[in-house]
Amino acid sequence: MNSINFVWTSSEMLDSIWQLETNCGTNWPHPKTYFAERLNSQRVLVALDGEQPIAYLVYVILWGNTPFIELCKVSPNSRRKGIAKNLVKTFEERMIKDGFRSYVTSTETKNALTTEALPAHGYTFINELNMAHGGEMFYLKKLLSQ
Repeated sequence: MNSINFVWTSSEMLDSIWQLETNCGTNWPHPKTYFAERLNSQRVLVALDGEQPIAYLVYVILWGNTPFIELCKVSPNSRRKGIAKNLVKTFEERMIKDGFRSYVTSTETKNALTTEALPAHGYTFINELNMAHGGEMFYLKKLLSQ
């Protein structure tokens, strides 16, 4: 594996991101238009191994004041190498620079790895919603002391 670079990207990477999405496998895939919208808003952080995207993080700003990580996916061959951790770290650095003091994320209740990891990394459980695809657990992470 080459050196991994983390870059905020835009629409020129749509096809590559879409290919990565399909390779990651999911029961509830997002349409290609979803990625086009987020890329146009420059809300996608990509991990590149050389020129090849191997992971991404997608976020939005809710209510004009709350960042929300919508997706964070790593290709199967690149997992367990600290890539997601570095995506989140890069995202947090940008949020601090942009003046945000916290953000929200979620995970499916059936994702035991994430539901255990988030509290261990400073996230506070907020609540759970019963969604069409099953339970979704929401977490808050403070970035700066308040």
